[in-house]
Amino acid sequence: MLKKVVVVHMRNDLSGSTRVLSQAVQELFDAGHSIELYCSTIDYPGFLSELPSEISLHHIPYKRFGRPWGTFVSYLIAQVWLLFSLFKYIFQPVVVYVNTVLPFGGALAGWLMRKRVVYHVHEISLAPAPWILKKWLFGVLHVTANKAIVVSDYLASELNLPPSKSIRVHNVLSSEFMSEAESYNIRRTDSHEFGVLMVCSLAKYKGVVHFLELARKKPDLNFELLLNATQLEIDHFFQEENIPSNLYIYSEHRDVHPFYQKASVVLNLSDPDEHIETFGMSVLEGMVYGLPCIVPTKGGVRELIDDHMQGYLINCTDHELILATISKLKEEKDLYKKMSVAAIEKAGHFSLERFGRGVLNAVLE
Repeated sequence: MLKKVVVVHMRNDLSGSTRVLSQAVQELFDAGHSIELYCSTIDYPGFLSELPSEISLHHIPYKRFGRPWGTFVSYLIAQVWLLFSLFKYIFQPVVVYVNTVLPFGGALAGWLMRKRVVYHVHEISLAPAPWILKKWLFGVLHVTANKAIVVSDYLASELNLPPSKSIRVHNVLSSEFMSEAESYNIRRTDSHEFGVLMVCSLAKYKGVVHFLELARKKPDLNFELLLNATQLEIDHFFQEENIPSNLYIYSEHRDVHPFYQKASVVLNLSDPDEHIETFGMSVLEGMVYGLPCIVPTKGGVRELIDDHMQGYLINCTDHELILATISKLKEEKDLYKKMSVAAIEKAGHFSLERFGRGVLNAVLE
């Protein structure tokens, strides 16, 4: 039976959660369901901008400001706006699909209207959000959700939802991304310079400062940092830092393929004391390109990387071990090739077909 799905997401950007949502919405649209999308827009087009024009878009009045309190006030206003805006569906047979735990106004509206509420949960850590906000957001999820899609077994165990209310659906890459990577892997050579790549949001808990320090300690290697942020935000963040000449920092890019095609190793330096990675889209992207990955020792990212197989599990604070591991991968060609093959093979387990089936089952059950 075809349904109308009201999708709520805070910010149309180039983050992993937005990319996954765009894939989920596309699966629902391709299955013939009507989509009403609520999200805020920013200075550059996000992944949701690529969706078919037939999908109705409603702009959430939410903006980020230089001062945290300004952003928080804007966020609360947006939740009230969502709560009242979604009540227009009270007499319509809709499903409310909430992406991440942040847009709780949409979840409360669906619950109060007695509609089916489906969460797509990507995170358990919400740094730098205060503890009381995190408790509220996950409390709303537990009360309002009829079903929660979770991106890893780790996240499922942390949420502690009843099995009937939770379904694990691993994140995947689009068929277009996979095709581009596979095509490059066929024609790639080992002639390019050995380089280190990290793709992440602009936040200290993502290990941006650790990446900067690694570049300083290893001046003979090129380090590239691709951030989901504007150039203005980057300039503000690094205004008091001395950037070494071997570190190249880039603002938001829709086409990330050239970065993976130049790279030799992918890093994820999230600090597990502040932020637990529940999946790691950039890690999966690197694996598709046959790049060994160095990732945290905790969290859902361990479902991608088996230690010493497709990469290594190393704490972000252990700079010397990370640099020694990178040097080892650079020098030992046979080891690198073995890990590269293992990475491509493991990445193939994350099927777009399985993802689509899981999303449809959760939303339409």
